[in-house]
Amino acid sequence: MDFSSLIPILEQYGAPLIAKLLETAAYATGGPLVGGVATLVLDAVAKAVGAPSSSPADIQATIQSDPAKAQAALPQVQSDHADLINAAISQAEIDERNLESARAMETDLAKGGSVIAWGAPAVSVIAVLGFVVVSCLVFLGHGGDTVGGQQILGAMTVGWTTVLTYWLGSSKGSSDKTGALMSIAHAALGKATPASAAKRAR
Repeated sequence: MDFSSLIPILEQYGAPLIAKLLETAAYATGGPLVGGVATLVLDAVAKAVGAPSSSPADIQATIQSDPAKAQAALPQVQSDHADLINAAISQAEIDERNLESARAMETDLAKGGSVIAWGAPAVSVIAVLGFVVVSCLVFLGHGGDTVGGQQILGAMTVGWTTVLTYWLGSSKGSSDKTGALMSIAHAALGKATPASAAKRAR
């Protein structure tokens, strides 16, 4: 789900913590926990501002159509869900540190010539090949319409995503992209509220 346009708007209208949650869900290795919390909070945001659905596009359009209502409602939604949001973000940060540690250990093992260094690449190859095979079977109609087939595909998709995150994830690159997107969005939106401007100045 694309949160890039909604993130700066939430920050502007008094919900920087919700904006950080969506940023974490979009760019960090937040996993299912952060995604689930983001969905729950977006539902609450949509209800509070009167959006027709919890899609980022609908929420953004509703906020922009009635900014005064959003300015009053969003801080309360953030306050009501602050503990849950902070817990999800903290867990995502822990997961990211663990991932970086695993990558560093893999590099050290490879430099030392250890055969253990082949463990992660071997598992990665198996996971990717398994995902490709299962996907082909499902798309060719072999069990894709059954509950079991869908569960297997879901499990293989998680494994494939984990492999991509392990080998291609880069928190620095994600942070740079997020900063660029936020700058563009802020420029397009014009002046932010004084509170938002003060927050960015700190």
